Amino acid sequence: MVISLLSPQAARCQDDGVFNRINGTRIKNSVFIYFDKDLTLYYSIDDEDITHKLDADMIFNIKNNHKNDFQVYFHFYNPLRTTVKSTQKNVEDPSYKAITDFIAKLPTGATKDASETKDKALPGDDKKMTEVKPSVILNQWILEFVTLIKPDAIVASEDLLKKYNAIADRINDIQTTEQFLFGELNIPSTGSTNRTVSGWVKLTASNLYKVDDDYTKFNDELTTAGNWKDVLAERDKDAKDKLKDVQKLLTSDFDALFTADLIPARLKEFKSYSTIFAKTLTTATQASFASQESLITQDSTLIKRLTDFAKDFSGVSVNGKIMHEGF
Repeated sequence: MVISLLSPQAARCQDDGVFNRINGTRIKNSVFIYFDKDLTLYYSIDDEDITHKLDADMIFNIKNNHKNDFQVYFHFYNPLRTTVKSTQKNVEDPSYKAITDFIAKLPTGATKDASETKDKALPGDDKKMTEVKPSVILNQWILEFVTLIKPDAIVASEDLLKKYNAIADRINDIQTTEQFLFGELNIPSTGSTNRTVSGWVKLTASNLYKVDDDYTKFNDELTTAGNWKDVLAERDKDAKDKLKDVQKLLTSDFDALFTADLIPARLKEFKSYSTIFAKTLTTATQASFASQESLITQDSTLIKRLTDFAKDFSGVSVNGKIMHEGF
């Protein structure tokens, strides 16, 4: 929706009475522009308490002491829903353009979930052996690991069981990485709802768009958006940390846990394989991390632009309405 506020030097108006009243009034300091829920424009001048309707196609002169040093104030509006233009700055609102570009670039379609490509988990006694959960990223490595261990021997030995469970726990931490990259996440303040990173970012944009032209409500929604963005950034960090820990498990921590009594055959070959596999994990997840982080960056940029936009309206209140100085 576009509101065109025009103030060129040429004068034209359908209602000569209204035009003469505006055109014949000198401005001392300020012109205040308001609009209602139907986007009907109104104005008031300086300290007057009443407002006057401003027809959509009205063009008029405003002047004061020939220096044109008066200020124009505009009622707060949601820049995602409304664009304001004037002849002094006939440029599309950058925040509005940002949101339309932003939404257009968001990916669509289903996101791959870890369960879609899972293989059977490691067999074992559920009461004693920690189950190794299915993994997209570690699927091939887990299959190699399963073929080398002896579950009966592990269950029979407290020491082996301790080593195995320590490995399984760290391997299962990759679920944090995969949920961030391929699955759905929960933001605690929203209850039990789960969404992909893309889903949360889209919901943020949608919620901000739905706020009406209420300064307080808009800032409250911005606060919520910022909190959600911080959670997504934290999940990004957790996902990377868990991936690094798995890589550490397969390299520098390998000898401490993957001992000959746990893996009685081909231990040396499995260590070499694990070292190479650990290095491939960075390349294998790089594009997915970049995609998710791009969404979070776009989200952060949008929130910052809208926050800066809202700050321009702080500190100026006229007749109970939050106003912004100038165009």
